[in-house]
Amino acid sequence: MIKMSGKKDRLVSNVCMFPDNPKQYTPDSLDNCAAVSRYAYFKNYVMTKSSQLQSSDYRSSTYDKLAKEKGFIDFFSDTRDGMIYLPKGVVVRVAVHEFVEAIIRDEGFVKLDLPTLFTVNETDLEEITRKFGDRVMGTSIDDKTYLKYASDPVLFAYLRGRKIPHELDPLRIYSPDKIYRNELSGEVDKFERPRMSYIEDYHIFTQDWKSVIKATNSMNRRFMDGLCDEWYVSCDVDKTFFEQNQDFFRGLISSANRPFLFNVLSYVPNYYTFEFKYSYLRSDGLPLIISNLQMDELNAKRFDIKVGDKHAYIIHGNATGRMEKVFIPLFDQALKMQKKGKKPALPLWLSPTQVRIIPVNNGFVEYCANLSEQYQEHNIRVDIDNRDFGLNKKIKNAEQEWIPYVVIIGQNEVQNRNISLRVRNEGEQKTSTDQSIEDLDAKLSGFPKVPTNIPLFVSKQTDLSFR
Repeated sequence: MIKMSGKKDRLVSNVCMFPDNPKQYTPDSLDNCAAVSRYAYFKNYVMTKSSQLQSSDYRSSTYDKLAKEKGFIDFFSDTRDGMIYLPKGVVVRVAVHEFVEAIIRDEGFVKLDLPTLFTVNETDLEEITRKFGDRVMGTSIDDKTYLKYASDPVLFAYLRGRKIPHELDPLRIYSPDKIYRNELSGEVDKFERPRMSYIEDYHIFTQDWKSVIKATNSMNRRFMDGLCDEWYVSCDVDKTFFEQNQDFFRGLISSANRPFLFNVLSYVPNYYTFEFKYSYLRSDGLPLIISNLQMDELNAKRFDIKVGDKHAYIIHGNATGRMEKVFIPLFDQALKMQKKGKKPALPLWLSPTQVRIIPVNNGFVEYCANLSEQYQEHNIRVDIDNRDFGLNKKIKNAEQEWIPYVVIIGQNEVQNRNISLRVRNEGEQKTSTDQSIEDLDAKLSGFPKVPTNIPLFVSKQTDLSFR
């Protein structure tokens, strides 16, 4: 295993840079910067990142307990900390994946489905694998065959010795998949560091790294805007490279219209020259890295991958980090809402059930079933509470499940051809089905409408918690 010194040993300085502001600020001088007030919590984010306040003992138990309580996920010992996506969780995972893939597709990426296993027979693979040390999961096949811990070893070995034509520069490759890492027992975290997880990996091979980084940073911003309310960017960068490319970084910040924190290092011991980290700021003030973006000048030489006659720059990225981690900002934002006196809620596009129709009694179930078809025609996820409960209990259950739209149907609604609608955190109203669908379509614009495998009737739904 390669031993590396910690980041603190290599840190030269922390530099904050703002759009349309030529000055550079240290964390201690941020009070002298008028621009900092325009970016909520940025100072707290900077102070946290620069002082490395995040404890290595932190675990995401608050969020995995909440996700389990709400019926999104489960765990059991026979899978050695593997997470089970229950029907609600499957909707979230598929929706996030389709959101990422739609953006990736817009950017012109080709998609590859890479093998799960790889065999280390060449020096280049041995070098790239060795940096993961004991975290690489072996197999019973032989002592040289491993489970994929990222796309890198398989993709780079596949492209070994190839010359990418200039007309294909930049070559963008998207390879989402499950990965396996033998995390140490004390480091395993159900959301942040599981041994088995799903990643949204991508790589770009180019000679024009500046244009690609600028475009890919914009792409990552779209990912983050869709998942998080408050997020910030930090960059670990080699000191000499940072000094030589001031104009590039300044232009990147201006185009992003967002402040950056640079961790300027005496040297970068890994394969990348710099790495952008896109972090969500949790309600406890600690940052959680979601996306990342790296520029790699080493591995194209290691695997002899060229664009034209020159070794390529490889731009690595991951849209969501480990997919399980996405549950943290989703539930943390709900907790933030609660602290502000609002009802906790997931984003509408990620709510497993977007509309619940509640008949005041079961004599209206058939009418509700016909009504549900209108929502389904617009790919809106809908269910019907047909259980033998009173109206108040059904409404309370919908509240506890954080259902964003609740439609109540009784005799008045049937006679008047309207609906009684409760929109979470917005109140009650009388409206038409068509108007509610128009409202939902507007709010869901730009996000995927994924189908659901959750049964239409609540009486048939289960989170498999029965014994």
